[in-house]
Amino acid sequence: MESEESPLPTTATPPRRWRLRFSLRTLVIITPLFALFFAWIGGEKLRHDQDQAAAEKIGSRHSFFLATPDEGTWTFSPLQMDQLLRGRLYHPYTSIEFAHLQADEDDWIAIGQFAAPKQVTIYSYRGPTTGETFSRLTSIQSLVLWYGEPTSNDLRQIQQLRHLRRLRISPSDDFTGPQNRKNAPTPINFQPPLLDIGPEPWPELEFLHLSNQQLPVLAMEAIAASTQLQDLRLVNCVVPPHGLRQLKDLTELQHLSLIWRPDSLPKNEPASHGVMDEVTLNHLGRLEKLETLAFHHAQLRNFGGDNAPNRWPSLYDLQLDHVHLSKQAVEEIAAIPRLQSLYVKACTIDPDAMKAFQGARNLVEVRLSDPGDNELLVEGLASLPQLEALFFQGETVTDQTMKRIAKLNDLQFLSLDDTLVSDEGIALLETHPQLLTIQIHGGQVTNSALASLVRIKTLILPLCAFDSTRIDPNLLDEVRQAAYEGKDVTALLEQKGIFPASPPKP
Repeated sequence: MESEESPLPTTATPPRRWRLRFSLRTLVIITPLFALFFAWIGGEKLRHDQDQAAAEKIGSRHSFFLATPDEGTWTFSPLQMDQLLRGRLYHPYTSIEFAHLQADEDDWIAIGQFAAPKQVTIYSYRGPTTGETFSRLTSIQSLVLWYGEPTSNDLRQIQQLRHLRRLRISPSDDFTGPQNRKNAPTPINFQPPLLDIGPEPWPELEFLHLSNQQLPVLAMEAIAASTQLQDLRLVNCVVPPHGLRQLKDLTELQHLSLIWRPDSLPKNEPASHGVMDEVTLNHLGRLEKLETLAFHHAQLRNFGGDNAPNRWPSLYDLQLDHVHLSKQAVEEIAAIPRLQSLYVKACTIDPDAMKAFQGARNLVEVRLSDPGDNELLVEGLASLPQLEALFFQGETVTDQTMKRIAKLNDLQFLSLDDTLVSDEGIALLETHPQLLTIQIHGGQVTNSALASLVRIKTLILPLCAFDSTRIDPNLLDEVRQAAYEGKDVTALLEQKGIFPASPPKP
């Protein structure tokens, strides 16, 4: 009989314990990562302390404003995911505005300690003649000085801001001198401050607006050499003779506005205000990206010369103020291939040039202001069949003009400002097929004009505007409410005894 052997006792396997093991290799990998992590935390904390200290010091001495409430805060409370994705625990002050800033050296030191200012706007700035000022703001991309008086010391430092993309300097209101804050006449002996800068360009500048400045030759060289410039506006600036011709090298320029008023500049300098001439227009017409052009006070025999279809390839908006245009100039303007919007204010045009406007086949918007007694100009511009928007200002516009306007079947927007158009002239629009909105300021129209307008089937009455007219404002509100509720507005007016006027006889 075989004996059964008892099985050998089995030993229980203890559970496996996980232990963190360090090795020299692990330390070599982990230590730099921890160092980078704590350096990042420390750097963000340093930015926070530096930024807050600067804001606290400046805030105790000057009025300043922050553009957005989430600046100057930690990005995790409240959560700012866009900043966290950029590796930022702290969102610094980037947009700063100052009011009545008369900063001394300590103030500029504090301003320079902001961690990452990008946009700085200063109202009523008064700068020192020596010492570091704007050179401390090495990272800013936008600088605006309203009603300020930057010194030559300031201007030279502004010119050294390599990352500046937007610059605006306006010592006073755009159309006034420094003493003209309430539309008072500017003193005859007013001399605009000198833009005292060297010829060095701003390498990244895209937007430059200057008001009431004397621009010496070196300043014009600096502007012309800023090859990234896209938007240039000079308001009441004294420019050297033929200084505008240097702008021919601004190949990236898209918007150019040259505005001045003789009563706001020194007298006896007729040629030094940068008046536009034919040679300058010839150069500007070759800029392939120029889209908008505005200038004042010029007498033009032509608009840059022949071969107009080969020039102005991108220009779609042209604004002329107090400009005399010859027949050739009008013909060349009409030949601009992409011109869609034309603004004409107080311009004189040769009578035999009116028909030349008919060549502007792409023109869909016309703004005519202060035409004087130039009825031919009014009639010529009001006869372009493809117009979609028409803005008229001045007493030259009458019911006779409305006869031409009523025939513009593509017209969708009409503005009449201080014209002599009466209720009879408005009655001509009753059967217009596409008019969407109309704006009337001043003039002679009454409630009868309103009765004519509500008969236009396409008109959107809530979008129309009537200011300083003889239309009863209470009636206008009632009519608008009725139109909004879908009621019969014509019946409402007839119940009140208000009927359209009869159109003028042919």
